[in-house]
Amino acid sequence: MRKPIPKVLIAAVIYLGLALCMYLPYFANFTTRQFLIPVNIVIAAAGCFVLSRRWVPSFAASLFAGALYGFGPFMLWICTYHFTVAALAAFVPWFFCPAAYMPKKGYWPIVSRVLSLLPFAAIVGLFLLSSYIHLYPIPITVRATAVTFYGIINPLANSNFTDVPFVFYHVPVIALAMGVLMMFLAGRIGGMLIFAAAVVLSLSKSFLGISPAVWLSIASVCAAVAAGLGADGLTRAGKKDAKWILAIVVLTIALYLEPVLSGQGWFGWPATTVTDQMRLLAIIASAILLIAAWTKLRVPWLKFAVLYSAIATDLFLSAQITLENVM
Repeated sequence: MRKPIPKVLIAAVIYLGLALCMYLPYFANFTTRQFLIPVNIVIAAAGCFVLSRRWVPSFAASLFAGALYGFGPFMLWICTYHFTVAALAAFVPWFFCPAAYMPKKGYWPIVSRVLSLLPFAAIVGLFLLSSYIHLYPIPITVRATAVTFYGIINPLANSNFTDVPFVFYHVPVIALAMGVLMMFLAGRIGGMLIFAAAVVLSLSKSFLGISPAVWLSIASVCAAVAAGLGADGLTRAGKKDAKWILAIVVLTIALYLEPVLSGQGWFGWPATTVTDQMRLLAIIASAILLIAAWTKLRVPWLKFAVLYSAIATDLFLSAQITLENVM
């Protein structure tokens, strides 16, 4: 009897294909070290995929979570610095795996909590070693600002990386919102605390020679896993969950109106920019999911197709725009 191909291998092949598709136009001008960039991207995406499998039962949702971290603006941005710090960010989700897959009986939960600090220790260790050998992979003055987190509302506003990026494009925001809600309702505060600690550190001044922006790798992994959890929840939602999806529809409409509310004016019709188009796509996708949940529509493939086709379209287009600016 033939053994099934491991899902992580299938995911890695998909990530590799996407990375080659995105970076192929730039290969002609790459230096030898720059060829490590797509390698780090694939390692990062595969690591987040493996980590998310601990909580996300759906292969597609885990695949999305991995792509969201590996091909998200943070990884695309940090790969422009020294390959050592890019590799560190790529391995952050892998560092979380021992804690995530630790048994939950006896004293093992205590061990798991200790191991959850491994990514923090890895960052400290790399920068102490770098300082010792006089290697400075990224300026210590680079840290998150308020503009960094404005990217959650307007993902492509900082696509030229004038500030540290922390965004998840447009359509994935609806999955992220659902995932955070599910974690809150389930009382899973551990991930939220790790996320909060990483955000605070990213906003703080440098210590031990660590660039504060690097802490966002931890926050980005947490958010990507939450988005994967939310994507799975959206495709499984029933009528009792319709109120939460309605809240997400309202959220996406509010984000869509953000340029008007902030005094930047209104777009023409049809939507003229990728941001406008992807926000409109997010509204349409979440509205269809709301109708399907409210009417108890028993067509799971429809919800699956609507959500993941919208996410894939947004991720591919937005990542290409981001990559064009950084390369």
